This record gives sequence, structure tokens and C-alpha cells, in this order.
Amino acid sequence: MKHIIKLGFKNIFRNKRRTFLTITAVFFATFLVVMFKSFIGGLWGSTINNVIMLETGHVKVAHKKYLEKEKTQPLEYYVVDAEKIINQLEELSEVNFATPRIKAPVMLNINDKNYYTQLLAINPEKEKRFNVIHEKIVDGEYLSSDSKGIMVGSGFAEKFDLHTGQRITLLSPTVYNSISVESFKITGIFTYGIKSLDERLMVAPIASVQDLVKMGDGTSEILILLDNIEKSLAVEDEVNAMLPEEYTAEAWENQENYFNMIRIATQIYNVVYFFFLLLASFVIINTILISVYEREREIGALTALGMSRGEVLYLFVTEAGILSIIGSLLGSLSGGLISFILSKVGINTIALFGETMSDLNISNVIYLKAQWQTVIFAFIFGFLVSIIFASIPAFKAVKVDPIRALRAT
Repeated sequence: MKHIIKLGFKNIFRNKRRTFLTITAVFFATFLVVMFKSFIGGLWGSTINNVIMLETGHVKVAHKKYLEKEKTQPLEYYVVDAEKIINQLEELSEVNFATPRIKAPVMLNINDKNYYTQLLAINPEKEKRFNVIHEKIVDGEYLSSDSKGIMVGSGFAEKFDLHTGQRITLLSPTVYNSISVESFKITGIFTYGIKSLDERLMVAPIASVQDLVKMGDGTSEILILLDNIEKSLAVEDEVNAMLPEEYTAEAWENQENYFNMIRIATQIYNVVYFFFLLLASFVIINTILISVYEREREIGALTALGMSRGEVLYLFVTEAGILSIIGSLLGSLSGGLISFILSKVGINTIALFGETMSDLNISNVIYLKAQWQTVIFAFIFGFLVSIIFASIPAFKAVKVDPIRALRAT
């Protein structure tokens, strides 16, 4: 069989055009498989991380009725004596820490005009342990726990011509369904990197917002962060066993308001990825089939010269194998290299998608998820598709009568 392998290499260099087209088809198919998979991995990894950091934590504790009406942010349903519950939660072995939050719909009065937006109340020191907002300050400084300061998104500040040191007046509903008014000083302006947040979010210390909404020492929700995210469902059960009846704990996977959309989108992208693989397969298959069928006369000549049908078949599969290895190796490695580079520098999703995804928790810059497993998969994919679909037409061609094959044009 060594002479057939040598002949296979000679045939590859004999028809450079055919060789170039075949390698190019396999190259682009495997390259795009790596890039698409890496992009989807980075996109949804970033989205899930953002949702956990901004909305759900690994486990969330809240009043049962609050979770039922969470979209409307009902302030009247809140966790009383939150600090006591937080201390109990932090004694659990799997819990890293727990932090309180309040989300309040507020009205902002600027130049005698009212604008509605969202106010997020946080514990500034605890948020530093998992939320990167303190690293996103572009003007001014981060919050302090005992201040009446407030931070605003850069898009929000630009829209309303706000600046650090300026005082703004907020009107908010309270737990008693009344209206409360409070003045805050803008201490910082942040660019979070999520367009929808940068254009509408304001962040303040939880103590000052508790005063604003008349919640006392309570909080709307408690986010629990774990040492191991895989333990979230087990911790949910453990926390529910210790909570008063009116409260409940939900692991991030079970918070339907946020993750139904992600589950549906993931399924859609899996289907898109499947069809993308089919498309990549078609590119390879089409090129390989043309390459084999246009050589029907050559097959007849080889058979007439005394090569057995098995040897001819082996020759064509060998050629396809050599070309697929070259194309798949170059394509998968190039895709892996570009993915690795883009995992460091990122892709601007605003430039890519425009405003179509601005309301989702998708970062303005997505960093691709470069994995060696993806590179290996793309290489094997390109190789196997090429071999299989080179074998089928070659197997049919070697069955053709040599005289008929020699007469083929």
C-alpha cells in the first residue's frame, strides 16, 4: 500500500487547482465551525454571568409574593430583619457571602421635567466582592455606605447632561404605597459595558434607599454567592429549610423570569449551530464530490492499467484524507488562534448587532470562549466528513466498467 500513498501525494500536486479548492473548502468550513462555537460560548457565558451578577446571584432569597410580582418591583413585600437572616446564611458551609439589594422604580426631576428610571440599592463594600461596577467608574468615585451619594450610568448622564457633584431629586413609592422624595448627590458616573444599564440605571447605598422607601432594616432581596456554583440547588433546599414560611430561596437555574429567555435562546442557537454544521458539511461534500466525479475517466484508466478496485478506492480515500488533514488542521488551528485573540480583545456587539439586543443583559464587548476541545472537534469534523463523502462516490465510480469510464468526457 506504500506505493498507493506515494501515488496519492503525487496526484495532489499534479492538479494544483483541484487541490487548492478542496483544501480551501475544508479550511473555511472548519475555521467557521471554531469561530461560531467560540462566539456562542462567549456570548452566553457572558450573558449568564451578567444575569447572575446583576439579577439572581447563585441563590436569591425574597418574600414569596415579591417573586410572584417581581417585574413590577413591589416594595411592600420585603424581607424584614434582613441583617439577621444574612448572618444566618453566611454561617452555611457552602455560602461565600450574602448581600442585600433593593430595586425601586423612581421618578427623576430634571429642569422641571419628570423621567422614570430604575434605582438599585446595594451594600457598597459587599458588592465589591463579586460585582465589577466599582471598576467601571469613569468620573468621580465609588459609593460609601453612609453617604447620600448616587452613581449614574454614562449614557444616562450624557442624555440628561448630569455631572459629578450635581444634586438630583428622586421621587419613589414606599412600602406604604405613598410617595417619598429625597435629594442625592452624584458621586460617580460608570460605564458598565451593557448599553441598557448605562442608559437607565442609578445605584445608591442601601441605607439611604431604605430611608427613601421607608423599609427600615429590610431589603427586597438577598443575593447569595457560593464557593461552588454547582451547589446552588442543594443550597436552595438548605436555605428554604431554615427560612420563615413567608420567604423563599431560588437557585439561579429556577428563576424563570430571567432564565427562560436564556434557555430558549440557547436552544435556538443550538439549532442554528446544527444547521451551520450542515452548511459546513455541504461545502466540504460538494467540493469532494466534484473532485471525485470529474476523475471518472482517470478511474477507468487506473483500472485498465491493472489496479484493483480496492486499490483505486484506497487511492481516492487516501488523497481525500491527506487534503482533509491539511485543510482541517489549518482551519481549526487558525480558528483557534483567532478565537484566542478575540478572547482577549473581544468583539463589539453594538457594531455587530446594532440596537437589536440592547435590552438584554449582553455586554457591549463579548470575549470569545477559546477552547482546545472546539479546535479538536472542528478538525475531526472536517476530516470525517471529507473521508466519508469521498468514499461514497469513489466506491460507485470504481464499479463502472473501465471502457465506459475511459469514454467519459
